[in-house]
Amino acid sequence: MAVKIALGKLAKEGIESQTGHDATTGVGAALLYYADRVRSARPVVAPPTFLRELRSCGAVELVEPAVCGETERVLTEEARRHSVSVEDLSAHAVLVYLAELDAAYQETPEGLR
Repeated sequence: MAVKIALGKLAKEGIESQTGHDATTGVGAALLYYADRVRSARPVVAPPTFLRELRSCGAVELVEPAVCGETERVLTEEARRHSVSVEDLSAHAVLVYLAELDAAYQETPEGLR
């Protein structure tokens, strides 16, 4: 599956700086992480209710990461459950991933790098 995700400046620069990868690779990692969190016992932050209103607002890059079939299935089901598109859920997943990377980085003396 390839999902087209519009990244704003914050998401694009954040994913590149936090992961050390290009945006497409970093977004792929974020989607895998989010799907794993959905399947885990730890609750994941739901997409905000205003998400649909912000579609592509201020987008600076359109990325199309490839994800495996299982990740696609989880993201599709989660998007359906929240009544949002897979693209909008994926953009949300990137921000959740960045927030959790930042939180983990702050918890360790040497960070994640």
